Amino acid sequence: MEIAYSDGGLRIKGKQVTLATQLGKSKTPTDAVILLGKNHATEFFSNDAGVVFQGAGEYEIKGTKVTGFKAGESAMYTIRLEGLSLFVGYVSGAVAMKDKLHEHDIAILLADDVLPESIMGILNARVVIFAGEKTAENAKAFEKEGATINKYAITKDKLPAETEFVFLG
Repeated sequence: MEIAYSDGGLRIKGKQVTLATQLGKSKTPTDAVILLGKNHATEFFSNDAGVVFQGAGEYEIKGTKVTGFKAGESAMYTIRLEGLSLFVGYVSGAVAMKDKLHEHDIAILLADDVLPESIMGILNARVVIFAGEKTAENAKAFEKEGATINKYAITKDKLPAETEFVFLG
């Protein structure tokens, strides 16, 4: 699986399915779009977005299970893809809905705030990926300052033994 960040949006690409967030307009088609924020510009839907998942509910696309939870005015999602459990959401949403969080293999966080250590313990992710506006602040907070990358590839058998931090930018 490959997780990329460009043009203000995330793309999660597996062997059978490609998912994107609503941030930015993608030039390549996706199978599904997961809407995280509250502002959904209509021009976004004019491209080849595929199925659109918005808000709370249980969804499935090409064998990939997606569960949405309401987080204040935005949404967060748990995705089961290629044997891995992924959390996708805003840092602020994760903080607001900490009672609904559980362990995931990978946490993909759109950094609209700095993630508290307490949320790290709840997610207990082996890979924590930050992307977005406050990525540098999160790197500093977790004492992992370094270069940002555009994409990250991982498979279930390559999960690190200890928590790994990735900063997409």
